[in-house]
Amino acid sequence: MRVKIIALAFICTLLLFAGKSNAQANDRNTRFFVKLPYLQDLRTTSTKILFQTRGECAAKIEYGTSADSLGKRVNSEANATFHNLLIEGLEADTRYYYRVTAGDEVSEVRSFQTLYVGNDPFEFLVYGDNRAESWVREGYFHQSHQRVCMSMLANAPDARFVLNMGDLVNSGVEEWRWDAEFFGPGEELFSRMCMFPTIGNHERNSDLYFQYFEVPGEDEHYYAFTYGDTRIITLDVHFTDFSVGSAQYEWYERELEASCGTYSWVFVTMHYPPLSSGGHGNNQPVLDSLIPLAEKYGVDVFWGGHDHNYERSYMNDIVYVTSGGGGAFCLPIAINANQNPWSELYYGNLHYCQVKVDGLKLLCDVKDVSGKLIDKWTIDKSEDRTVILPLSGETLLREEEPATESSREDF
Repeated sequence: MRVKIIALAFICTLLLFAGKSNAQANDRNTRFFVKLPYLQDLRTTSTKILFQTRGECAAKIEYGTSADSLGKRVNSEANATFHNLLIEGLEADTRYYYRVTAGDEVSEVRSFQTLYVGNDPFEFLVYGDNRAESWVREGYFHQSHQRVCMSMLANAPDARFVLNMGDLVNSGVEEWRWDAEFFGPGEELFSRMCMFPTIGNHERNSDLYFQYFEVPGEDEHYYAFTYGDTRIITLDVHFTDFSVGSAQYEWYERELEASCGTYSWVFVTMHYPPLSSGGHGNNQPVLDSLIPLAEKYGVDVFWGGHDHNYERSYMNDIVYVTSGGGGAFCLPIAINANQNPWSELYYGNLHYCQVKVDGLKLLCDVKDVSGKLIDKWTIDKSEDRTVILPLSGETLLREEEPATESSREDF
């Protein structure tokens, strides 16, 4: 009887969220903006604003340092449905407000803050694997991803940018999924914070991925950028050769050689993480080729996704974080724990990482969608390289709270 009641409750939950999903999808299908304006390739003196409209039109962006005074303007060069406009000549570390007009449609005023070089404290966000499952069909709207995005906005409104660990959609070659699984659920977040992507296997190396995202560098599969005194290096471990001697490997080593010792912090992101107790286990090719360089030069943190859970590991003076709880169905059990003896904590539910860099100190709060603290760890380099994992018993994992509860709510 108890099993039948649970099954009935689960079916009711599916129907409830399917109804909400369809309603939101219908609302989006009637507006002129298919993709609301979102930020890309944010730099110290420029940014790009991208958006998509239902029909061809001219567009303009009005912007300024006050929401009441949008006195500067950038116009599109031709009528189009997909728009990619560059705003340049900006001041570093300055908040700008902007509004987009496309045809007769006018967006709400949003704001962003340009990057800076210096030692002032700043926050950023990390999450990944927000995709839906393969059986989901057109007309769906990804509630779980939206909940994660809204939680990030509510609990980290001053974060400067977002790192996404990949698998943004279930299949990158299916255009409808980009709106249903990624841009729609995240539109409020992405209009305010620039999201720097890491390509995942579910992007399928699609041309749509490279149309929708603008990142620094010649090959957009892998790239690097600087924020403050932090260098962030993003790698592609799915579609581009990273074996010893490959072009990506050589670029990666040049980046590490130039960055480690120059910047106070060096982070590396990739979709399939080196260490994992989750469904895919360790990434042995990465451990063989890329990790020796990281240990040689002194990378601080590896950020990854791929497995739908949170995990923190510590090996040879490097912190390894898996953050794959952005919306995909989560795995509550560390089924490959035997592969990763360096694991410190595993958590199988929706979550994100809120990271604060303050000079030679780094603090990471890991939160679920309600904002509750899941893990808290720090790296302190102020005297000697000391890693404290976690901080004073802040980690809370309660067995009485089923790990899959929130991850089921989008099915």
